[in-house]
Amino acid sequence: MSTGKRLEGKEKAVKGKFLKHLNFGYAKHINVSPEPSEEAIEELLRMNISKDVINWYCDGVELECMNCVIHGISMKNLNGGLEIYSDKYCQSPVTFGNKGLTYVKSKGAPKELHLILFADYIDFLAYKTLHDCLFKEIPECSDVLILNDVSNLTEMMKMLDSYDHFHLLLPLSIAGRTLSKTIEGLHESTTTNHSMKYSCFQRLSDFIRHKDTMLNASKIKL
Repeated sequence: MSTGKRLEGKEKAVKGKFLKHLNFGYAKHINVSPEPSEEAIEELLRMNISKDVINWYCDGVELECMNCVIHGISMKNLNGGLEIYSDKYCQSPVTFGNKGLTYVKSKGAPKELHLILFADYIDFLAYKTLHDCLFKEIPECSDVLILNDVSNLTEMMKMLDSYDHFHLLLPLSIAGRTLSKTIEGLHESTTTNHSMKYSCFQRLSDFIRHKDTMLNASKIKL
C-alpha cells in the first residue's frame, strides 16, 4: 500500500525532485534519543500535530544521508525495526531494520476490545491530536495497530481475530479503500469506517494540515 501523502502544486514538485535524489539506503550513523529535537518538533507543529502527542509516542532520531543531517522522529515496530519520519525529507515514514507492524496497547481492561487501524503512524499522531474534537465516539481505551508496509498485511489480518470492534482511519487511496472494504466485509457488523471525516483529503495527516479551515467549515468548535 502506498502511504505517501498528497502534496499540491509547487510544493509537490520541489519536494518530489529532492526526494528522488535522497536515497535512504545510504543512511548511516542513526542515533535514537528519548526526545525529538526542537527541529523535528517544529516540523510537526507546522503540520498541527500536538507537541504533547509527539513527546508521548515518539523518540527522536538523527541520521546522515547523502551529506544531509536529518532530524526526525521514530517509533519502533513489533520486530525491532524503526519507523523514521521527517516532514522535510520524507513523504511517508521509512522503515530501518526489520519490517513489522506498530502496536500501541491501551491502558485498562475494557469489557469490549476496540482496535483502531492506520496505514502509518503520522495518521495515528494526527488522530491523537484530533481525538477530543473529531473522534470522541472512539473509546480512548482502544488499542492501535499500524500497518507501516504492505508486506505486513497478512500479520495485521491475523491480529484482528482478537478484537470485538474495529475503527478504520485508513487512506482514501485505491489501496486504502480496498483494505477498508476487505475488513468491512469480514467484520461488517463490528466495523466503523471514519474516513468520511477527512474525505476532502486522501488521508488524515493531510486533513490536519488544514485543521482550522476544515473544522470551521464543518462548524466543529475546538
